[in-house]
Amino acid sequence: MKNSKFLKHLGKWSLSLVGLVIAACMLEPDLLFYALEALGVAGVSGGGSALAMAIVSTDTRESAKTLKPDSAEKPGHLANEVSKLVTIMAPDEAPIDTLLRQVDSEENTDEIQVNFEEVEIRGRQLTINGAFTAAGTTTDADKYVTLTFDNTSNVVAGETLLTRTVLGANSKPLQIRVDSKISSTQLKAYPLNVANDAMPTIADNTVFYRIAPAASELAAQAPGVSQYPDMRYNYCQRYTAQVEESYIRKKVKARSNWDFNDQNYLRMYDMKNSLESSSLFGQMSRKWSDEDQEWVYTQEGIYHQLDQELEYAGSDLTNNKWIDWTKAIFADNAGSDERYLWAGSGLMAEILKIPSVQKQQESMNVEVIAGVRLQKVETSFGILYVKFHKMFDQMGYSDEGLVLDMNNIKRRTFQSLKSEKLELKKSGQRNVDAQFISEISCLETRYLDTHRRIVKTA
Repeated sequence: MKNSKFLKHLGKWSLSLVGLVIAACMLEPDLLFYALEALGVAGVSGGGSALAMAIVSTDTRESAKTLKPDSAEKPGHLANEVSKLVTIMAPDEAPIDTLLRQVDSEENTDEIQVNFEEVEIRGRQLTINGAFTAAGTTTDADKYVTLTFDNTSNVVAGETLLTRTVLGANSKPLQIRVDSKISSTQLKAYPLNVANDAMPTIADNTVFYRIAPAASELAAQAPGVSQYPDMRYNYCQRYTAQVEESYIRKKVKARSNWDFNDQNYLRMYDMKNSLESSSLFGQMSRKWSDEDQEWVYTQEGIYHQLDQELEYAGSDLTNNKWIDWTKAIFADNAGSDERYLWAGSGLMAEILKIPSVQKQQESMNVEVIAGVRLQKVETSFGILYVKFHKMFDQMGYSDEGLVLDMNNIKRRTFQSLKSEKLELKKSGQRNVDAQFISEISCLETRYLDTHRRIVKTA
């Protein structure tokens, strides 16, 4: 027993002595041979073989690396350190969907095909189609003449029209009165402010503007104006997602706190972004699926519904062009005084270079609406809320954008967003926990003239 304890202490002493010898030899390499010989004669730690085991060693750092996992096939012995927090990479946000869900802009529907009506305010502008040449005489035929316009649907008998490009008496703008309506393109009219009461020459494409009616003393009624809404429609699309976690994986201890709830959150996030991309760029269709033996519907995105465009080429977005843009956005339509400009990164960079926009950016003119941070740009025609939208870049539209009147966009929901648990294990299909997420919805884009699509032409 005593010998055993002694040998144990001797072994510890031997290793310590070897360590001292090696350290000394690192300072003077020639001492190594003599040191080994001396230790061998003394018979420390069982002689030369034991010394060989003690001295011939590998780099401890390299040993540790080989014990670390290199791959799934070579997991190693030591576990790599893993942070308990898993960073979820959020490549995109869905600001339009966020705004529409948090403001009062949702209406339920009982049909997959959503029909909606819209009627425009009666316009005030009409254009001469074909020049009118004055006769040079003052007969009644020269006073009461037939004028041809591109469209007379917004005019009734008794109303007066004004143009600035043709002058009447005292060099003032010509005003005429509609005596009767002949057809959808022709009006019988006479001038109100010319010296000889005869209709003067009117050039082709002359623009007239409808102003107040002028009734005679005996008139007991006015011509009726009937306006009927136009019908448009979109399809509600069914959006689905499914999250699964096997029961075996559920029981295995994870290195981080990543669990089924995180999977569910990430899948919901991806679904929301997918819904946003469809709402912006989707194509409307109703097609039969041979696999499902059912009809599949897809909605039409806002971008492809619009026909009014703002164009720019290269870096030509100057203050003057910006003013023209804001005029086109807010003027001559019945939209809101506040619009939202969603831009890809290329377009956003060009907008931020505009001097008038830069000045407002420096003043930190920022507003947060429904959790979405927006740059507020005030113009003489209205207010624009400008936001870089990552979805434009992800879908290949980085140089383009949309100007939307959010008051004229509505979410139509056939089935609200819901999540339900699937009993796949009980039914014998899969040994997993499963969560099924679904929504059936689409967007209505009303009054298309209040929205604009921005495109880069070169």
